Amino acid sequence: LGAGIQGRVDELDRTLRDGESAGADRAAAVATAQRELEEAEEAEKRARDEVAAAKAEQKDAIDATSTANTELVNCTAENATVLSAKEEKAMAVDNFTNYNLAAFRMLRDGQAEEDADAKKEAAPADA
Repeated sequence: LGAGIQGRVDELDRTLRDGESAGADRAAAVATAQRELEEAEEAEKRARDEVAAAKAEQKDAIDATSTANTELVNCTAENATVLSAKEEKAMAVDNFTNYNLAAFRMLRDGQAEEDADAKKEAAPADA
């Protein structure tokens, strides 16, 4: 009986020692898992911060694009007005030039005819 009890005590001792080493291994695994969890939580926080910063930059870019599009519309309208005014001025200059050139040609051609008539009249008188 004493040997049986001693054998059982020895067996339970071995089980406890094995359990202690397994418990230490599990405690180390839990500590490692805890560190990994903390690192993952920090990485998640950094990722959330980066996403928030990226969304803020995206909003700024959208606002800048909207402002640029508004300016483009304004410039396009202003450009159309300026081009229309330019065309009107160009037509006025062309009309002015063509009218004055036509008047000059009429005067010149009329003067040339008068000179030719005067030469014709003078030529028979000389002969």
